[in-house]
Amino acid sequence: MIIRSVELRNFISHERTRVHFPLGVTVIVGPNGAGKSSILDAMLFALFRERVRGERLEDLIRRGADTSQVKLTFDEGGVEYVVERTLSRKSKGRGGGEAQFRRLGVGGKPVEGQRAVSEEILKTLGMDKDEILNSVFVRQGEIAAIIEAEPSKRKELFGKLLGLEKLENAYDGMKTVIDHFKSKLETYTAPLAELKSLEERKAQLDNEIKELEQEVKRLAADFKGCEGRFKAAKAALDDEEARRKKYEEIKSELRVLEERAALLHRNTEQLAKELEDAETASRRAEALEPEISKIQTLENLLLAKAAADNLRTKEKALAKELEKVEKLAKELEATKNAYEKFLELQATLEKKEAEKKNLETYLLEEGRLKYEISSLEVRISETEQELSKLEAFAVGVLGEISAEAKGRLIKDLETERVRARDEIFSLERRRGEAIGRIAEIEETLKKIEGANECPVCGRELDDAHKQQLISRLKAEKSSLEALAQAFYDEIGALKAEIKQIDSRIKEVSSVNVEYIEKSRRELERAKKELSAKNNKLIEITPMLKAFENIVNSIDRLKGELEALHGDYQQYIGALKALEAERAEAEVKRELEDVKNKLSEKLFEVKRLESELGYMPEDPEMELRKLRLKKLEYDRFKSIAERIEELKARLEAVRAELRCTTEEHERLNVRLEALGFSEEAYELARQKFEKLRAELENLNIKLRTAKNRKEDKVEERRRLSGRIEELVRLKVETEVMRKFVGDLEKIRWAFSKDGVQRLLREFALPLISEHAGEYLEKFNIGVSGVRIDEDFNIYVMTAVGELPIKSISGGQKVAVGIALRLAIASALVGKVSTVVMDEPTAFLDEERVRELVDAMRSFFMGGGASIPQMILVSHHRELEDVADEVYVVENAGGISKVMPAARRE
Repeated sequence: MIIRSVELRNFISHERTRVHFPLGVTVIVGPNGAGKSSILDAMLFALFRERVRGERLEDLIRRGADTSQVKLTFDEGGVEYVVERTLSRKSKGRGGGEAQFRRLGVGGKPVEGQRAVSEEILKTLGMDKDEILNSVFVRQGEIAAIIEAEPSKRKELFGKLLGLEKLENAYDGMKTVIDHFKSKLETYTAPLAELKSLEERKAQLDNEIKELEQEVKRLAADFKGCEGRFKAAKAALDDEEARRKKYEEIKSELRVLEERAALLHRNTEQLAKELEDAETASRRAEALEPEISKIQTLENLLLAKAAADNLRTKEKALAKELEKVEKLAKELEATKNAYEKFLELQATLEKKEAEKKNLETYLLEEGRLKYEISSLEVRISETEQELSKLEAFAVGVLGEISAEAKGRLIKDLETERVRARDEIFSLERRRGEAIGRIAEIEETLKKIEGANECPVCGRELDDAHKQQLISRLKAEKSSLEALAQAFYDEIGALKAEIKQIDSRIKEVSSVNVEYIEKSRRELERAKKELSAKNNKLIEITPMLKAFENIVNSIDRLKGELEALHGDYQQYIGALKALEAERAEAEVKRELEDVKNKLSEKLFEVKRLESELGYMPEDPEMELRKLRLKKLEYDRFKSIAERIEELKARLEAVRAELRCTTEEHERLNVRLEALGFSEEAYELARQKFEKLRAELENLNIKLRTAKNRKEDKVEERRRLSGRIEELVRLKVETEVMRKFVGDLEKIRWAFSKDGVQRLLREFALPLISEHAGEYLEKFNIGVSGVRIDEDFNIYVMTAVGELPIKSISGGQKVAVGIALRLAIASALVGKVSTVVMDEPTAFLDEERVRELVDAMRSFFMGGGASIPQMILVSHHRELEDVADEVYVVENAGGISKVMPAARRE
């Protein structure tokens, strides 16, 4: 797979980013947090839709955006493909968002849907996800872990990269399965142990059921015989109970007749007394009749006098009401002119208020304009001051304020920086050669001290020749040390110069020419806006003067209204009071009518007094006495009216008493003819109760025997089911034991001593072979590498096989890269693309330089056999090995990716 390009839209910190990846080495540099790794995250998201950061997929959407999109174009087998995936905050669940995968340059329907796209990508690449990840993507710290980790940790890392971790997981997972089945087998032990006891209990139940069946038959026969005797006794008892019931009925009727006769005797006496009282009341009522005839005349007289009094009261109220109405009419007429003037002024005031309201908008407009003018003046002043400072700083730094000048200056400074770094690299190489020669001289001097022949020319070495040679070598060493020190000092001076250049680049970069131009444009717009608002304020001045005149006019009208307000309120009050009263003519008519009715009532009073024949001193008291006598008369009259009724009732009661006596005598005769005996009834009842108790006892015994039999039968049925279940369980147990044994054999095959060991034995030599091929291209004096079964690493050098810890830091880094690339080759054969995320992580500055030197040698020595390599790092030193460089910066939370000048 060759990655052609990736596009990010609202992905993590990227708003709109597009990066092209040519063949060769592409380096993406930038400070930590700038958004470099987000580009690799986008690749992984496009290929596998994996969340590489955050707790949810929607965390990948840039803050403030609703949707995110990633588009990845890659080449596989000479054919270009493109995959697009989107995310949306509105989408629900893991399946949210859209996905599409298609082949470029060829017709046909694209594959759509998240899962379908992922499956089609793996099918196109011919690898599973782990193979792609481990062969293409080199994660942070992997190279350092390969060379620095303990053997046990290195073994875990190699196993994970080679996919052995899956076998180990399968090995561990099968233990859980095996333990589950073993645990299940243990649960079968106790149930199987009870099988024999259950079979013995079943045989015992069969015998008990046979015995209970015989007992049920015997009890059923006894119950049938007792039941016949019980039915005969019940028939005899029923006959006795029928006679007893008839006897009780007759006795009850006799008691009722006796009670009825006693009651009739009492009623006869009561009615005779009531008849005597009624005849006495009739005589007394006749004596009261003359006196009570005066009641009606006296009542009419009292009513006429009360009506005359009411009419006199109403006459006075109507006269008072007529006086009030006449007074209000006069008051209304006196305030009418003031009321009409008040209404006229009020209408004028309302009109003026409406005009004032229309003009108030100009007053508000004046306030708003003055506030905005003040704000603009302050903003213009502040902008002019800030702009003056920025322009002075820009001129001081750039000489002129323009983006072109800034770009030229930065380019010149970067050129100077590259020159200085190249000189440092050259001086460091020459200093290294000098130090290497010094080490050779020291080694030669050590050899000369105990040697008999010259280690340089091979001639016999006498003392004079030895001293001459030592002197010459020491002089050369002293000269080389001085030269190395001079190189060191010059390198220090160049590094100081680079720091000054970096500081200068930082200073030049801090000049924001675009912001100065923007501030100038904003200042010009603000001045134009200020002028427009001042003109608008002048335009509305006449309207503000009109508003002031309206306010003065309104104040004058309010003063006039205040002076008329008292008379206006008096008119309103009189009008409302008059509206609540009746019309004057209506009151006069009603007053005349009341006077006529009063005259008629006074005439009626005189007529009733004449009809009565006398004028009582206290008519009401006399009326109350007569009414009491009327009550007494009415009571006597009602009693007297019952005389005939009482006579008839008395005769009827006496006749009923005679009939009751005759019926009592007839019932006594029937009672003697029945012949009921309480002793015979009791003997029949006792015999019935005895047989019923015996029958119930036999029934209980029979039901008990049947229930015991049913319980035994049910227990036998349950035991039979349980025995069948245990028999099946026994068979299943044997099958499961065999299954567990097979699983343990399979699990061993996945163990470290099984397939894992075979794969390691196959993979480690293959990795060593591939690593050796890559190491030849690094040209670092290491020709090969060997990894033993304990995952210790040994390297092949000119002096033989050495542990990896014995070589220099630069050599270690090169070996780590070679091993990581070799693992990728072991997984997929030929490596087309390698993506390294922060390969310089956890490395100090010295090792970073060594990594750069090793990679430079690698690519110069034929590393192009890997067509494409993408490096992401915060160390800009890696630019020295790049064919294409992208710089990532973060401004205001938005990541920007810009191509840098290509290194020649």
